[in-house]
Amino acid sequence: MTFADSAALGRWLRKRAENVAVALLSTMFACFIIQIFFRYVLNNPVGWTEEVIVTTWLWSVLWGAALRSAFRYPLFEHYGECPAHLHGTDRRRVGFHLRNLPARVI
Repeated sequence: MTFADSAALGRWLRKRAENVAVALLSTMFACFIIQIFFRYVLNNPVGWTEEVIVTTWLWSVLWGAALRSAFRYPLFEHYGECPAHLHGTDRRRVGFHLRNLPARVI
């Protein structure tokens, strides 16, 4: 397998991982709408929707955290290196916070 093949495979896997996250959020939203419809329109609330919403929320948080740590962006290119006057512990603290900044600021 060449580098180009492995890069293409990595892009494909990243897209599938994003598709899983979209499916989790879509399931959560659909259950939320079902819950509202049954509770306020039919006046017959169903209990399983809350459990599905909580479970998909938990899985989406964990899935997103796994994606965030697996696909780390080179943030120092975007935000710059640590200032040169920092040394030791201060430099490690600033580096830690720079590495954990969101990839995109909207």
